[in-house]
Amino acid sequence: MTKKLDRRTLYTQTAIKDSFLNLLEKQSFPKLNVTAICKEADITRSTFYLHYIDIYDVLDQVLNDALDATTMKNKAAPWDIAKIIAESSDPVKFIDTHISDLPICHRVALIPKYKALFTDETLNSYILQHILTKQKTEVIHNMVAHFRIDSALAESLYTFLINGSFAVNQQYKWESTPQWRAAQAMIFRFIHSGIQGLLEGRKKETRY
Repeated sequence: MTKKLDRRTLYTQTAIKDSFLNLLEKQSFPKLNVTAICKEADITRSTFYLHYIDIYDVLDQVLNDALDATTMKNKAAPWDIAKIIAESSDPVKFIDTHISDLPICHRVALIPKYKALFTDETLNSYILQHILTKQKTEVIHNMVAHFRIDSALAESLYTFLINGSFAVNQQYKWESTPQWRAAQAMIFRFIHSGIQGLLEGRKKETRY
């Protein structure tokens, strides 16, 4: 009995989230409402509120789905990926064949289903904050250990990298085009050079 209920719950939640995305392709987020989602999903308002608190609850779940759907093949740190790309004989080709290994802000460009979500300009700040929060603790902790900098500086670097990546993806409308891959290759080479400079600077500081 419980298994059937769980399957029904999953079906209903999926219908609500898919309806949300379908509507987002036609109009921006501020114009969406629970009534429209219920009509699109062919459910009642009471059914909607059995599963979600409000429309922002749906948005958060869809965002989590989008970010979780692009699971990395490995747990390589962004600076390790930057090093590999920078040292590759063909960085653009490397990105083309290893795109699922890129940081989270890049991988979402792979899934057309969520394009309307990421291209809605009214959601830019909300989505960016969601992405920043999702891996903040883990990445900052690794930055502190790897670069031997304090947490405040690590957070500044993390914020810079995520904001920059998000802006570039916006520029290319979240599409994995040849131009997008070329831009990513250039940016990762730039990041690698900056990291090398940072590490060299830390080494010099420890000598004195």
